[in-house]
Amino acid sequence: MRVDKTGTKGKAETKGFPLAGPFDGLLIALTALAVYLKTMSHAMVPEDFGELATTATTLGIAHPTGYPLLTLMGKVVTTAPASGIEPFLRLNIFSSVLCAVALFFFHRLFGILLASRPSRSPAVSRVAEAAATLTLAFTPVFWAQSASFEVYALHLALTSIVLVLFLESLKAGAHPRVWMLFAFTLGLSFSNHMMTVLLAPACLYLYFSRLGFGAAAWRRIATAVPVFMLGLTPYLYLPIRSAADPLMNWGVPTRLSTFWRHVSASQYQHRMFVSADDARQKLVDFFAALPSDFAYLPLLVALIGLVYMLRRDRRSGIFAILLLLACLFFIGFYDFVDPNFELNAHFAVAIAVAFGVFALAEKLPSWQPRMLALLLVSFLLPLALNFRKADLSHDYITEDYSLNVLQSVEKNGIIFTRQGSLFTSPAFYLQFVRGVRPDVVIIDDMLGLPWYVAHLEKAHPGLFVGSEPELEGLLRETRKAERGEPFDRELAEARFNELVRHLALHGDRPVYITYDIAYSFGLRKIPSGILYRLVDRDAPPPPVGFRDFSFRPIPKSKLFTDLVTGYYAAAYVNQGIQAAVVYQDSVLGLRFVRKALAVDPSFAPARNWLTRLSPR
Repeated sequence: MRVDKTGTKGKAETKGFPLAGPFDGLLIALTALAVYLKTMSHAMVPEDFGELATTATTLGIAHPTGYPLLTLMGKVVTTAPASGIEPFLRLNIFSSVLCAVALFFFHRLFGILLASRPSRSPAVSRVAEAAATLTLAFTPVFWAQSASFEVYALHLALTSIVLVLFLESLKAGAHPRVWMLFAFTLGLSFSNHMMTVLLAPACLYLYFSRLGFGAAAWRRIATAVPVFMLGLTPYLYLPIRSAADPLMNWGVPTRLSTFWRHVSASQYQHRMFVSADDARQKLVDFFAALPSDFAYLPLLVALIGLVYMLRRDRRSGIFAILLLLACLFFIGFYDFVDPNFELNAHFAVAIAVAFGVFALAEKLPSWQPRMLALLLVSFLLPLALNFRKADLSHDYITEDYSLNVLQSVEKNGIIFTRQGSLFTSPAFYLQFVRGVRPDVVIIDDMLGLPWYVAHLEKAHPGLFVGSEPELEGLLRETRKAERGEPFDRELAEARFNELVRHLALHGDRPVYITYDIAYSFGLRKIPSGILYRLVDRDAPPPPVGFRDFSFRPIPKSKLFTDLVTGYYAAAYVNQGIQAAVVYQDSVLGLRFVRKALAVDPSFAPARNWLTRLSPR
């Protein structure tokens, strides 16, 4: 039981207080979990979800750095008894649970940091811890991790545990086992996501500022190294499973060289250290979004907390600032825009929120009613302002679009696409887990990677028979990029175009392209559902199978809403033009144009063709 400086027991001080007691963090985590499950996605989502869900379900190898811990834990989730729940939905629930676990430990983290500050009432600290945790829980980037299966929900859970164990291990009289447990969990965190390294500046500062640079501090680090390495053992999954040639075998990391390239993400390293102007713009964008992400008022509280920390608890202040700066460096200088990279920065801000609430409580007279109001505001403001953005429970955009693309293809067709996030990744799951149109070949920009060619040939035997010279010409160039050697991008693009053209003209499969590919490869483009089919310009056009599309209501202001709405509208108009101009069926053409306007009333081509085809 905690005792304050006057000797008054904390229990007596907080009697009747709503969040008093040892279950504060659990209550907050369960409250957030209920919201997360309410707003969780019930369908395919874009980005890496389809690939990662397929990898976990089939025990494959994911894109660098492989994420072995996530894959293994995901496999356990998908095979656990849960009748009637599809694997991807189980994985989404798992992500919601992981985010709730992260909140439980972040609540504990805030408590440890605040424990160094004397307070007139333990309830002050409890309110500060709760307010910071609830604020963090409903920032849009944190909240988004609960909606679908991704690497970052597990990253959050492990990061929160790592930081709690680290701070506990620095306490006077802490058992050595706590330090060892920290080292092991740190290794596990690295086996999930390398973004864990961003914790290093803050943790190293706090470690040496408390323990000094003497031999004892270095010996302590040395004792943790073997246990840390033990935490990295999930990486052994990659070469072992890769040798079994799973369906998804990204990079084939069976040899030491390919294993190292995979876990070090060498194919992405050229994207580090962008220009100063690009970095500056990305940081401007981050700070411009920060007030709305934190629902304005909590961010003001965070600024108060930062000033308070630098004046009264400099170590905690510098710790939070280093967490923020390391994250900002990564955001700015990595040539890839991903809001998930902001997570470390956001929980650094949440630390400042905790101290800000603490500072306000110490200054305000009759603090308890005001603190309860502040607690409610810190909870309700982010929840209310970010709910619409975070709610994916009725977002079927990606799944319905991917299904419509697959249904636009004749049997054994080939689709060339550059819609990796919107279509290729979800289609992995639809084809290889759900079993939707496994006959269709989907080829995207990864075609130049040897492992991807092997994946395609395994899934579709005989795919490149007759096109070996064109394929080898492409691989000859792209192997240089895989080895980190200079290569001619224009020549690689030309080789890719030659392969597409050869497959369309000489292969025994119909070839299609998605709407994002403007180039026609010197061939004729025939509308086919929500795709174009490529045919010889001199050959008679194949019969057109006019198609309607089945999709659930498209919510506004979601990722890809405008893009997919435009694709549907364009597909309807293209079929309408084909019906009216090629087949002289203006009635059918007008029907398709009206369908386009039903999808997007502002779609200019549809409005123009409505005027042209309407009876006068």
